[in-house]
Parts: sequence; structure tokens; C-alpha cells
Amino acid sequence: MSIREEAKLKELIETRRRRGQDDRDFFSIDNELLYFPFCADFGPLNYGCVQKFIQVLRKKLDFFPKHGKSVVLYTSADPKSRTNAATLLGCFLVLEMDMTPEEAWAPFEFSNAAPFIPFHEASFESDDFNLVPIDVLQGLYKAKQNGLLRLDDFDIEWYDYCDHPNHADLHEIVPGKFVAFKGPKEETVYHKDTGVMYLAPKEYFTIFQRLDVTAVVRLNEPQYRAEDFKEAGFNHYDIYFDDCSTPDEEVLNTWFDVCRAEQGTIAVHCKAGLGRTGTLICAWLMRKYRFTAAEVIGFIRVMRPGSVLGDQQTFLEDNEDILWSLGDPDLPPIHPCGDLLVSDVEPDTEEDLRAKEAAARRAKENTEAMNRQAAIRAAAAR
Repeated sequence: MSIREEAKLKELIETRRRRGQDDRDFFSIDNELLYFPFCADFGPLNYGCVQKFIQVLRKKLDFFPKHGKSVVLYTSADPKSRTNAATLLGCFLVLEMDMTPEEAWAPFEFSNAAPFIPFHEASFESDDFNLVPIDVLQGLYKAKQNGLLRLDDFDIEWYDYCDHPNHADLHEIVPGKFVAFKGPKEETVYHKDTGVMYLAPKEYFTIFQRLDVTAVVRLNEPQYRAEDFKEAGFNHYDIYFDDCSTPDEEVLNTWFDVCRAEQGTIAVHCKAGLGRTGTLICAWLMRKYRFTAAEVIGFIRVMRPGSVLGDQQTFLEDNEDILWSLGDPDLPPIHPCGDLLVSDVEPDTEEDLRAKEAAARRAKENTEAMNRQAAIRAAAAR
């Protein structure tokens, strides 16, 4: 249920108690499980929040029904909070109760109202992709079916540690295959005025060893010595393409070659570890497990919030059938991906120029947003 004023809820609870109808346990996660936005994005909440919600709701369902009480999740009337809360409930039903996404989302389908809103990419640009909650549920469902999620062995404390920008800003996307993280700097630097910290390669060594990382893939311009990782025993690859842009066939072929060559976990980063990083990981997942674009974007935004930006969304959607047709990425491709990649924009046209300008704006926003979000999170942790 959603409410406009919490005082009204308290009044309702007190009235029911006086009437001897104390038969419901009300709880909310609005101020407990938080999304830290980069720009206009507001969700979905990350995998740590999903697992925390599952733990809380599981305990309530194990206790209150035995004592004659129903469990009621309430949220504010804000459509963003309402959408995140409903998505969390859907995640619980899919991951904990083994429902299909369609079964889980059916109670939230309304024929004459639209109480939920599409999620927004991590920018202030217009977002026409319209990622909706059931896309997220379908992505997590497919990930669960293919063994891509830590469920019983999920370590919340470890997740929260790696999630924080001042510790690593790192997320495990596929256990044993991919982690995504913010690009390191040459030296570790802490800015006391904002609380923002930039990390050198050495800060990741212990984390990488725990995650069985064997290789680092850098997608942005160099901001540290590759030798720092190599000398510590990690393979290092450079596969550059422009910030907030889409990969060409050479980038994709090189990426798939690296993924095929490395037997351990691959740690991937660009500048923020969101757009380029998320796009390449999504392309691999689409080839390997036949995710749709909406499913894989919904999945990766739970695993690493803010992933995949702007035209990268439509790039994955446009190339869905093509990526599927390439076959298992662990095997040599059935045909060269460069022969078939879809592009709706002719080079050097007005439309192409507008797309490049939008990518440049997103890239600038991305840098500012990354620092802004890190500062907010640093302040919240004090």
C-alpha cells in the first residue's frame, strides 16, 4: 500500500488496535534501503538491498502469520518509492518464492491506472528506453535459472564493503566471470573537503585475489600504469572506445577474444565502470544466455546501479538477434560479428552528430555525477 501521510497510517493502526483488530504488521523500507542516484535515475535498488529485503520479509512471514497477523509493506505516494518497493516485492517472489516474473508481477497490474513509472538511465538526458519493473524481474529470473546469482552464499557485509566508493566501487556481476569497478588512478587520493577517494591499482589486489580475478580490462584512456596490475600477477588488456558511446566490431571481437582466453574472473572498468563496462558485459551475457536487451539491462542495473547509458541501451536492443546468432562466446564465433552489427545512424549525418553530442554530454554528466554520488555516500557514512 502507498500512503500520502505517515500520520494517517499511525491513526489507522491505533484505530484498529482499539477495535481489537490488531491483525496486521506494517513496515516500510523507504528510509532503510536507499538508492543513491547519479542523475535522474532512482532505481532499481541494488542486489544488496534486494537480499536485505528478502531477509527482513522472510523473518516477518515466518513469524507474524503464526500469530494471526498479515504483513503489509507500505510506501510513500511518491511514484519512485512506490516503483522501487513494488520491484523489491517482485524480486522476493521470484528469488525466494520461485515464481515466474509474470506470476510475481500479476498483483501489480492495473487496467485503469499506472501507479508505477519506468526506470531512468543514470543521466539527465531524455530516456526513451522505458525499462520497467517486470524487465528487472525477468532479468533476475533468467540469471537465477542460469546460476548467475549468489543466493544462499551471499555475503552482505562483503557486498556493502565493495559497493562503497571509498573502498572499491566494485560489484560482482557474474560470480567467477565478471566484476565491474570504477577506473583506478595512478595514486590513491583522499579529498577531505568532499570525502571522495580515488584508488590506485594496489588497493584492489586483495579484493581481486578473493574474487579469483586473473585479468583487468581497461576501456577508457590510461589513468594508471598497466604494469601495476601486471607486476602483481594480473593480465591487463586495453580495449578503448569513447565514453558513453557504443562498441564497434573491432572492440566487440577483441572483447569476446579476451573473455574466451581468460579462465578466471575478469575485472572490467572504464572511467566510472558503468556505461562502456556494462555494455560489453551485457553483450557477452546476451550471447551466452540469450538475455533480451531489456532483461540484461534490468539485471545489470540491480547488480551495478547506473550501468548502460543512452544509446548503449538501443545498441543492445538493435543487436539482440545478432548477438544471439553469434553463438556461445566461449567458442569461436559462428560468423564475424562485424558483418552484421546493426546501426540505425548513418555516419557524419546530422543524426550522427546529435548522437555524438548527447554522448559527450552524458560523459561530462557521468564524471560529475560519479563524484557527486561518492560525496553523498561518504557523508552518509560519517
